[in-house]
Formats: sequence, structure tokens, C-alpha cells
Amino acid sequence: MTPDEERAIWIPGRLLTAATRDPELFSYILDTVLRNGLFPARLESKAAAGHWAVVFMNCGEQERNAVLAVLRAKARQQQDVHSFLTVRGTPSLNSSINKSID
Repeated sequence: MTPDEERAIWIPGRLLTAATRDPELFSYILDTVLRNGLFPARLESKAAAGHWAVVFMNCGEQERNAVLAVLRAKARQQQDVHSFLTVRGTPSLNSSINKSID
């Protein structure tokens, strides 16, 4: 981890902790930030998962609970979109949605 990363690693955990206390902020984070991802779109899913792991491991217990709450909400949204597309019968969109949400 670079020195810049070390100085900034607390930010996602603190932001997500604040979001779990404020329903409006939570909705904003899910709708805006997580839709586009916290990491660049060109970043592979494996690398993004690694960054999430680093964020998680560098958080305190309260921040970890917040990170888990937001990731669970993101997973629920992914499942809902997947279910909707399956019911709608658009399998070609399913794979592109799954790739873009990671």
C-alpha cells in the first residue's frame, strides 16, 4: 500500500458508517456511488475485491459493520436486477449487468 493509500484508507469506512445512520445519505451512496463503483470501471473485479478487502481490514468494528451493510445492500440490488431481467427474458443483458456492477 502506498503512503497516499494509507492516508485515505479510512475514508470509505467512515463514509459508509455515516451512510448507515442517515437514510438519505445511504440511498445516495447506493444510487450514485455504488452504481458507478468506488473504483475505476477498468479495474478488474478481482482487483476491486482486493481493494474492498483492504478497506475492510483497515476499518474498526463499527466501520466494518457499515461496509458489510452497504455491500449487502449492493448485493440485494444486484439480485433484484438479475431477477427482473430473468423474468423479463433478456439473458444478453444479464451478463453485461453482472460485469458492470462488480
